[in-house]
Amino acid sequence: MAESLPPLTLAALLQALANPSFTAYAYIGGEKDRGWSIAKAAEKMIPNVRVYRIAPSEASAARSEFGASPSIVGIVFGFGLDVTDKLNAKAAEDALRVFNAIWDSDN
Repeated sequence: MAESLPPLTLAALLQALANPSFTAYAYIGGEKDRGWSIAKAAEKMIPNVRVYRIAPSEASAARSEFGASPSIVGIVFGFGLDVTDKLNAKAAEDALRVFNAIWDSDN
């Protein structure tokens, strides 16, 4: 199930990302963004992936935690806390790029 910050906290997100049973994709942006729609589609189409939306109001703390510059809106995680890819807005709006980044995160 797709979750968002808030109400989820950054600490709760870190705990969820540490679960080695799932890869994850965190999208930084608005609820109506095309990139968020693609993230939710990825969760439905790719096994063992969870998606999280980080609201713009929470972006600064998340960017700091994951070493993501302001141009990054998508962060891909392998099984655990390891960041395997970072996507800019154009890449996050490209479904194939997002799906491939998530798929490749378990290698």
